[in-house]
Amino acid sequence: MSSRLYDKTRSRADNRELSRSASADTCAWSGLAKLVHHARAMVKQRHITVAGQPVDVPSFMVRVDSEKMIDFAPSSALGSSGKLGRLQRRKHCFESQRLFLRQRLSPCL
Repeated sequence: MSSRLYDKTRSRADNRELSRSASADTCAWSGLAKLVHHARAMVKQRHITVAGQPVDVPSFMVRVDSEKMIDFAPSSALGSSGKLGRLQRRKHCFESQRLFLRQRLSPCL
């Protein structure tokens, strides 16, 4: 009898595919992240969703039919339709305050 951990019938390609099915690896291979380490950080910070569900475990095993459904979270600042990040909100706030003060201090003509 062969154990489940080491089965001679499984090829090395199957093992490689299994190791790439983790959410962080799949995210890196799909091009959402530059490196696997970057992908792990993005998954842990909940920037990535699989089939619309946020994922925060980098070792989450993604099914083959769900690999095409990996995307940025709608609430993520990294996505195209996401809200502004902390620094962009701060920059926007300072610009609006500066514009308000400029209008208030300028002489009325």
